[in-house]
Amino acid sequence: MSCRDDLPERRAVAKIRAPSIEGTAAGSGVLINNGFGIDGAPYLLTATHLIDFDHNEFITDAEASHFGSHAEFFFGLDADCDGQNVVEPYVVQGAIVLALDESFDMALLQLDVATADLVAHGNPYFAGWDLTAELLPLYVHAIHHPCCDTKMISGGESPTDYNGYIRLDGLTCGGLQDGSSGAPLFNTATGDLIGILKGTVLDGVGPPVVGADLCAGENPDIAFSPFNDFASQFLSALDAVPPYDPGSEGS
Repeated sequence: MSCRDDLPERRAVAKIRAPSIEGTAAGSGVLINNGFGIDGAPYLLTATHLIDFDHNEFITDAEASHFGSHAEFFFGLDADCDGQNVVEPYVVQGAIVLALDESFDMALLQLDVATADLVAHGNPYFAGWDLTAELLPLYVHAIHHPCCDTKMISGGESPTDYNGYIRLDGLTCGGLQDGSSGAPLFNTATGDLIGILKGTVLDGVGPPVVGADLCAGENPDIAFSPFNDFASQFLSALDAVPPYDPGSEGS
């Protein structure tokens, strides 16, 4: 699955490079449709801990402002399955932190670029979502930028609820590393966004810890924060929004 190019939601995922007390933090994020298509703002969902400059698990206004001024978002950073022909990414500098769900480690950002410019230069896709879905899907996949490198798709199956998080008992393909934090988790059958990567559950108990470093077949439990209505005021206050694919218009 890591080399599949037939998933349009690949184009929704960005590599994130953000300021950190250690120098630079790496992560991933996903564009989401706010219901207005080309007329809507370019919203991106990622992990709150990427904004936490000093890693004390508390986001100050100063940290949010510093992140917003210095963070970079790379769209279209892809390569062939053999790692060749890396595509030159389209880079957006800066964002506004609109909403935080620190309990579930999620942040909604508005990128500092006009949606029309992003569409013209970044070939984006804006993921859809459905908060009315009652059951977790059988098959899921995450798209991310491990080690701040080109895009990877990692697969899993039979997710379960774990204290409100979505838990996977390992991966069926792919892997997770530094730079995967904030990676979106999709329902493979529908393409809907259902969560973002939080980290792992050590020894299968206790709260999830930030970060993950594992390959397919390894057993650590992986925790994804479930996408919820924490930022509903920016997302048309709707329970479900389909994806928006500017590339399909006029075709």
